[in-house]
Amino acid sequence: MELTVDSPMSALTRYLLLILLVLAPGSALAEEGCPAGQLKGLNETCTKLSERTKLPLDETKPMRFEAVQVSMMMIHVQATGTITEDTPAEFERFLKSDEASYSKDLHLHSLGGNLMAGLRLGEMIRKAGMNTMVGRSIPLEGITNIFSYDSATCASACAYAFLGGVTRDYGDRDFFGLHRFGVDGKAISGDDAQVISSIISAYIQRMGIDQAVLRAAASAPFENGVYRLPVALAKRMRVISGQSGETTFNVEDVDGRTVIRFEFNKRERRYAGSLMCDEGSKFLTIMDVDDVIPQSLRQASNFPARFIDGAGRTLNGLVSYFKNPKLGFLIFSIPDLTKQSFAGEGLKLDDIANPAIDRRAKGKVGATPEMIALMNWVGDVQQFSFQISAANSVNTVPLVLRDCKRPK
Repeated sequence: MELTVDSPMSALTRYLLLILLVLAPGSALAEEGCPAGQLKGLNETCTKLSERTKLPLDETKPMRFEAVQVSMMMIHVQATGTITEDTPAEFERFLKSDEASYSKDLHLHSLGGNLMAGLRLGEMIRKAGMNTMVGRSIPLEGITNIFSYDSATCASACAYAFLGGVTRDYGDRDFFGLHRFGVDGKAISGDDAQVISSIISAYIQRMGIDQAVLRAAASAPFENGVYRLPVALAKRMRVISGQSGETTFNVEDVDGRTVIRFEFNKRERRYAGSLMCDEGSKFLTIMDVDDVIPQSLRQASNFPARFIDGAGRTLNGLVSYFKNPKLGFLIFSIPDLTKQSFAGEGLKLDDIANPAIDRRAKGKVGATPEMIALMNWVGDVQQFSFQISAANSVNTVPLVLRDCKRPK
């Protein structure tokens, strides 16, 4: 008996535009306006698929995995197609290949397929320490010539595989759909339903997801297929997790000053942080627990930094790197920080500028040493960029801000 689930940046962008690495916008119908087997690549030119790609253009074909270089700085693993009973073995073969070492980010696009294979795939994704996102790209002929779709789908069996990600994310444009399970296209009930429900429930618990996900899936009429899980609800259920640096602010007294301490993870990286006010200035300190801050960012000395805060405002500041014998850390001075800055989606690092690199790259085009240095810098900032949100920030941050009003 086969069980199936069937169903239907920011300032960094300005740098990427300079080097022509912004990808052409996609659409749900990728082939629209191009001959069969071609997609719009760079400069909106219809281009054939890369001869080397294994990814199917037809999403009903069996799922394939491939490392995709979306720019000179960024690579992710793309998984596209239907999940079959052979998909876990296909993923295992991929994990043993050199390509698997290129990225821990797995983008999924799938309408569903074999439920048990989807659960097994999710377990393997978690064991491999990979992060899951809903997304779809496919390589075209040419260097870093990629078609990236505006939106993607991860439904039914894919949705359960998605839950295996160490961190998990998708956007409002993407379709993340939960489906009731069935046999040969028909709903199941009785003892079989109870057994399958128990298997899925145990899997969801191991993945650290709210059991409400299972109830949402069960609420979908089998004949209609899919319950689309909104982004806001997905965050509450921990389906989306780990991308925004969710944390809790702890208030302490240090030598008569109020200090907030916190910890957060960005994917597999751990950071500790603090927030304090000293002589009228507001300082956010990020401590490099795992010594993973890129080497280039360790040059920072009063470099311009920009944030987007929880109220949607742009906050400008400065950043410098320091290191004591045990730990390196970046200190951000952010004058306009408020009690709302860490609420909602939280405080997001949007950009760090390197004035010397910017100056040398100004007016340059192509693969010059100056532009390559700029690309490397942008990639390092993207790698480090973080987002910190704390549900208790509105009540705790004002305790720190009071110190800013004290006489120097």
